[in-house]
Amino acid sequence: MKKFYALFLVIFVFFSLNHAFAKGGEDYCRQRNYDFNEDIEFTGNNEYKFNGRYFNEIKGKRVDSLDPFQLLFVKNHEKELAKKLSGDFDINSCGGPYDTSLLSLAATLGLIDDVKMIINHGANLDSPKDSAGQSALMLAISVGQYEIANYLIKKGADIKTTTRHGHNALHALAESINSESRNKVLELDLASTLISSGIPLNKKYENTINGSTPLMLAIITDKPALVQLFMECGADPYIKNQRGRDSFDIAKTRDSFNASKNIKRKESMLDILQRPRPASSSCNVHELSKSTD
Repeated sequence: MKKFYALFLVIFVFFSLNHAFAKGGEDYCRQRNYDFNEDIEFTGNNEYKFNGRYFNEIKGKRVDSLDPFQLLFVKNHEKELAKKLSGDFDINSCGGPYDTSLLSLAATLGLIDDVKMIINHGANLDSPKDSAGQSALMLAISVGQYEIANYLIKKGADIKTTTRHGHNALHALAESINSESRNKVLELDLASTLISSGIPLNKKYENTINGSTPLMLAIITDKPALVQLFMECGADPYIKNQRGRDSFDIAKTRDSFNASKNIKRKESMLDILQRPRPASSSCNVHELSKSTD
């Protein structure tokens, strides 16, 4: 009898988990079907070049035969998308090349008008998350779509959302794309909003990044203005990651900083880390936005 109950419990848990992955709410999409880096090339100014299997499958098809996920990759798709969303399409379903929600895909691609349309048609702001546990907000931040991230926050997205490994919005912001076209003022403003909301600034990201804090990630991605903001707001540079390295160690050994042309950048980063931290966090975004990044 005990074996029967044990077997029943295993089966119950198995189907409960599968049910949770398949539905909406605090649910997750199953897996990525395509590699974002392989299929989509970021060309700057919120523009992408689409390659690979998924995009090739769309080519040559009639627009009215495409599903809402596919439509996001086609120019002048707004009217057809509105028609699809007004039909029997499940607005909170998973799909597309990376098996995410439609809202997450639109946010990742920087399509703010589509984001607004999808939300107006009743999309859940926070779920389903992707297979790693990233919400639309986290994905928008990760690829530097700060305008969309701010819009999602304004509409009520969960600002304290985390992934399965404890990756929070500050981690995502610190390791987001560092391109010349990114809006550095919006980046700092968003960081201030996240910190003010109570997201822990010294939280370690317990994954393959070896337990990095947002401060460590900002050093790795070479964002001195963000590093300075984190320090002003109380980040601890002496916290060690799983390899026993603190923020100073990371700044000293980062490969690009040790190139002869970047020695001054390393010295500048170390100078920021060595400055006395204020007794009370000021988080003066407007002053820090003047910093050279």
